[in-house]
Amino acid sequence: MAALGWIIFSHDRKFHTLLPEAAAVKQYNAGCFYLPGASSPTWDKMHYFMRSYEGIKNRIAKTSKPYIFDLTYNGRFVPKKIL
Repeated sequence: MAALGWIIFSHDRKFHTLLPEAAAVKQYNAGCFYLPGASSPTWDKMHYFMRSYEGIKNRIAKTSKPYIFDLTYNGRFVPKKIL
């Protein structure tokens, strides 16, 4: 996983089951953002990230860890439950 308190960015949410992933995020007190566009061209992936950058920054600053946000193609942040 990562050191305690890290922020994780991933494209491969659909390849993980949410429960083990959420448990690891909780265990390591991390923040996690699942970005859209895993199978998109690199420049499209960068576009999704840059379009969401301010929202990501704001959530990092205002949300206590652990957390998981799923970013949608239309730029919405959907919080995921961590058990």
